[in-house]
Amino acid sequence: MKRATLAILTTLAILTTLGLFGCDLFNARDAEEPDAPRSNFEAPYTVEIALENLKNAWSDKNAQNYVAFFVDSTYANKTFRFLPSAEAATRFPSLAEWNREDERTYFANVVSRLDENQTPTLELTNVELDPMGDSATVVADYALSIPGDGESVEYVGSARIKMTLDQRLYWSAYYWEDYATSGDPSWSECRGVYR
Repeated sequence: MKRATLAILTTLAILTTLGLFGCDLFNARDAEEPDAPRSNFEAPYTVEIALENLKNAWSDKNAQNYVAFFVDSTYANKTFRFLPSAEAATRFPSLAEWNREDERTYFANVVSRLDENQTPTLELTNVELDPMGDSATVVADYALSIPGDGESVEYVGSARIKMTLDQRLYWSAYYWEDYATSGDPSWSECRGVYR
């Protein structure tokens, strides 16, 4: 009996000590900033959602969401192909072999050069959608604005994008044909500059 009483008293003494000096064991901690980048990603069950995710990836500066716009051959029997604007193809020959991983690399390079308070924007206008069962063609004008020192650089043009529905029932782009439409550089040139 004495042994049991001694064990109980020892346990109570240890618990009391921990309670008094337990390093704020039961106090709430200050909130920490999240490590993950901001994300407005939504499962792209429609082409419209996929296009919205593309725009949000830029404003969120989120490479994972940006690359998710392009077909993942794990889930579809296609690989991404990019056809640059004629001007950019001449200036940046490496664009001829452009792939999904190149999309990730250049996007990450763009974002890495931005200050925390600088946000790129993508506007899509004159969007025409031609759905065909499990594929679709999107033709749109774009204006991609990348903040820089002093003022933003505008990449302006048109894109013809072929999209497919993958095994997850997500829409993604497997072909992008880019066109320069003005004296401004096209999105192809943005890819070439930041590769």
